[in-house]
Amino acid sequence: MLFSDYLINVAKLKTHVDYYYTGALKNAYGFLLRRSARRLYHGFMREALVDLNRIYKPNLSVIDGVTGMEGFGPTDGNPKYVGVIIASKDPVAADSIAAQIVGIKPSKIGYLKYAEKKGVGMFRSIDVVGCNIEEVKTTFAFIPLKWYYIGRLSLWIQRYSRYWSNFAGFLSLVRSSLSTIGLSTLNKRSSIASLVSLAKDTIFKIDA
Repeated sequence: MLFSDYLINVAKLKTHVDYYYTGALKNAYGFLLRRSARRLYHGFMREALVDLNRIYKPNLSVIDGVTGMEGFGPTDGNPKYVGVIIASKDPVAADSIAAQIVGIKPSKIGYLKYAEKKGVGMFRSIDVVGCNIEEVKTTFAFIPLKWYYIGRLSLWIQRYSRYWSNFAGFLSLVRSSLSTIGLSTLNKRSSIASLVSLAKDTIFKIDA
């Protein structure tokens, strides 16, 4: 995949219980081949998707919206006919237009805003050719909001529990350093800036 001449990303038009909507960008999550890695990075979805779409940058993104999925996506929703196919060289733009077609504001999808911020693509000011969005726009049913917010809470806990675990590991590293080489030696070897950088890199790393 890394050395292919041309990469086409084909996704399905659907809602998602955790992110409102997923399509072209989220399709790259499948490049995480180990199930354990996919579970780990759910709490860091926006960062993971940006990294994956930078590594496996699609030349063309196609979203099949002939029949989409509403409700408990991505695996247990209900089919809904829309009759559209969306294509773009910009996966962020493709997802933005797809979200609008199913009645979801792109600004509500956190990973789209983050992807634009990191230069992966644009989710605003998009030139649409072919039919007008209003001609095909519909509304996809979503899950009850209480279940959505419970899911978001679980992802938030997953994210920050990782940081707390790393923080505990960092404190253990500090204790071991102090007991092994002493505070005075540590002060001579490391500046405050380097120690702060070490703390940041240790606490906020999300390596599998």
